[in-house]
Amino acid sequence: MNRVYLRDFELIDAEALFEIYSDKEAMKYRNTLPFETMEQAIAYVENTAAGNNKLKSYRWVAIHKEEKAVMGTAFYKFVRDKQTVEVGVSIGRAFWSGGFGREILQLLVDTIKQELPQVKTIVAVVNKENISSVKMITRVGFKLAEDKGIKSQFEYKVK
Repeated sequence: MNRVYLRDFELIDAEALFEIYSDKEAMKYRNTLPFETMEQAIAYVENTAAGNNKLKSYRWVAIHKEEKAVMGTAFYKFVRDKQTVEVGVSIGRAFWSGGFGREILQLLVDTIKQELPQVKTIVAVVNKENISSVKMITRVGFKLAEDKGIKSQFEYKVK
């Protein structure tokens, strides 16, 4: 049974997303700086909702079904061609254990398979020092494809 679901962004998510994205420890492996103000979180929610386009990129909020709590976000974006997407998952510290990241990533992969049947390859780029994320993506079925210095690229071939 899935403990999580993905839904579109809502302005009410800004407070929970501020808590997640202002956490310096949780953000240390991301390419963006931590939020410093609530206004940044509000702008993030508004810009993400306005910019979502399933033919280019899409980002959802990951919700804990039982608690109805914002856990983090999940996204895909097309890269190279219309058959390849890059994915990513960000999770708040409160949900770092218990397999939630793996569940969110699996749900994201399943959503891509269902909604984007033309996609043949799903890519995830991970900082090698982020051991938990490396374990998470390999448990979902991603395989190491390329070593890029401090980052590694993993691929999931859609069948």
